[in-house]
Order: sequence, then structure tokens, then C-alpha cells
Amino acid sequence: MTQTIEALLSRISELAIMWRGQPENRPTIENEYHDTYKTLRALGWDDTFDIDSELPDENMPKEYVETHPYIPSTLPWPAGWRTSKETEEIEHRKRKKKSIIPRLKDWFK
Repeated sequence: MTQTIEALLSRISELAIMWRGQPENRPTIENEYHDTYKTLRALGWDDTFDIDSELPDENMPKEYVETHPYIPSTLPWPAGWRTSKETEEIEHRKRKKKSIIPRLKDWFK
């Protein structure tokens, strides 16, 4: 049974990678992810996934999010990507960095 759980956890990790890399296939991948999670739970598994094996909260199985709530990072920057709010913050920071470059060019003229 341990080998089965390890194989399912590996599959969860693979699916998370696929979900991030194949936006056009996300619904199908997400369905398999949820089915794999249900199989793990049926085998008695009740632990947390590595951050790389998780999807954003809104795409994770509801039961997982309820039993393993997100704990905000105490770091001064967003750690991980469990919430879309963090993703929005990262995107905001990227836009902000891009907007300062033209101003720096003007300053060095």
C-alpha cells in the first residue's frame, strides 16, 4: 500500500506540473488531480502536499483546502502561490519594475 500511495503522490506532482505548463488542458488535468486526491484519501492518506504539488486554492479539492488551510508567509515577499492574491501581487510587482525602466533611461541622459 505504501508503494501505491507513493505512486499516487508522484502522479499528483506530475499533474500539478502539467497544470502549470498546459493552460489549455487545465480542466482535464484538474479533474484527474481531484480523482487522484480522492483515491489517496480512500487509502487513508491525510497529509499535506509539497508546495510544488499544489494548485492555487480555487483549483484544489475543497476538502484539502478546508483541512489544510493556507498559512500566510512571514517572509517579506510572497512565498509559494497558493492564493491568487499572491499571484496578483507578483504580477503587480512585475508591471511596476517595467514601468521604472523608461524613467531610469531619462535620468541617465
